[in-house]
Amino acid sequence: MPQIIKPARHLQLCRKALLQGALVLLLLLTSTWAWAQTNNSTSPPNPKNKVVGTWYGQIVIPPTGLKLRLTLHVTLGKDDVLGATLDSPDQNVRGIETSKVSFANDTLLVEIAAIFGRIDAVYNAERELLSGTFTQGGNPVDLTLGREPIISNRPQTPKPPYPYRSIDTTFFNATDSFYLAGTLTLPPASMPEPYPAVVLITGSGAQDRNETIQNHQPFKVLAHFLTQRGMAVLRYDDRGTAQSQGQYVGSTLEDFANDAQAAVQMLSQHPAIDPERVGIMGHSEGGMIGPLVAARKQEPLAFMVLLAAPGTRAKDILLGQNRTMLQRGGYMLGETLEDYLTFLDRVITVAEELDNTKRAASKMDKAVENFNAQLQDDARRKAFGLDNLPEAKKALRDTYLAPWMRSFLQYDPTITLAQLSMPVLALNGTKDVQVPATENLQAIENILKQAGNKQVTVQQMENLNHLFQTANTGMPAEYSTISETFAPAALQVLEQWLATQGLITLKR
Repeated sequence: MPQIIKPARHLQLCRKALLQGALVLLLLLTSTWAWAQTNNSTSPPNPKNKVVGTWYGQIVIPPTGLKLRLTLHVTLGKDDVLGATLDSPDQNVRGIETSKVSFANDTLLVEIAAIFGRIDAVYNAERELLSGTFTQGGNPVDLTLGREPIISNRPQTPKPPYPYRSIDTTFFNATDSFYLAGTLTLPPASMPEPYPAVVLITGSGAQDRNETIQNHQPFKVLAHFLTQRGMAVLRYDDRGTAQSQGQYVGSTLEDFANDAQAAVQMLSQHPAIDPERVGIMGHSEGGMIGPLVAARKQEPLAFMVLLAAPGTRAKDILLGQNRTMLQRGGYMLGETLEDYLTFLDRVITVAEELDNTKRAASKMDKAVENFNAQLQDDARRKAFGLDNLPEAKKALRDTYLAPWMRSFLQYDPTITLAQLSMPVLALNGTKDVQVPATENLQAIENILKQAGNKQVTVQQMENLNHLFQTANTGMPAEYSTISETFAPAALQVLEQWLATQGLITLKR
């Protein structure tokens, strides 16, 4: 029913409405005047704000064609000073400090002294892009940075919710007194305990628990695959990496074996795990560390899986890697390449044979000086990196006399592998250019069989590279361009072998 308003009341409401309207108008006029005053009294917007925030791009490194994503984080601090950090997600490197950041006349300059690099880019307001170059070591490549992340296609990378239990954990390295961090995956509760278990050991370089490389996470894929088939899996961050304590730089193969030993002990003592069915799966350098642990005989190991593991001496592997990558990459050919390999052989031999670091450094310097004296022109000196002799000698000493490299060069697979008495599976891809399949698998098989191990399975996987991806060239430059993380054919071989050992259940 409509409400009837009396005349007096009507006049009161009219006055009130007029008053409210006047107040609203006054507020509007006041706000407009205040805005105009503020707008007239402040300086124009800071142009540096155009580049503040996160930028995403990708570089292609010639002549290999290697693609690497870069992420640039630009900030504006007090006193109107720009700062920035740089990430290389495909290399699992984040927070690289920059040494200088400036933005003037729509041009951004970022200097990164830590990696001898710089970014020069022009800002395009219409397209919200920074277009220019990324330079490292004097070699510029095109770089375009935008606001949208570049997402790599990695369809095999598992995503939660997982059909099993995934537990972040820590365990103690009693030998070196620090904690390592990792992830333990346990099969679904519907599968009966105790479970067989495996420790995954990463390849060379500071790796996280997933062995992240080129935005691939092969250990996460392996853990997902194995855990669904009834096997507990422990993968962990290398010492001094991600969430693990300890110091990575200066560590040796024996130090890393201490870490792996602690991981095996942790699994052997876990109430849900069968201590008599614990083994190791090592990739690349991990295929050296695993046998070192087994050779100590401190904990019984039920099995050993060697993925792209060395079976020959380190010097042969290094020389082979250099030959293949320099030749295929077009860096060196013919006589120049042969001369360089001869030179590198001399340097590595010194590091391999002399335990005394001071004597080795002196002998290495002499070898570099003698080789340099034989070169007749500056172009060849530059090709061999000897155009600045003091810097070249230091770089070679730092590389080949570092503790890890010395331990790598002095590792003798004929001694270590011969002590493996448990069932062993060794796999490698025919397109592996880092640890070539034929010679290394043959060496592994010969050493084990000559030592009396009759439980050896060795298999070459056609067209797979060092990461067990299906590849065209096998070169590291190709890793990031392949969406596959771990070839299903290789996973199937693993599954069949582990099932034959009574360790997992075949999944149909």
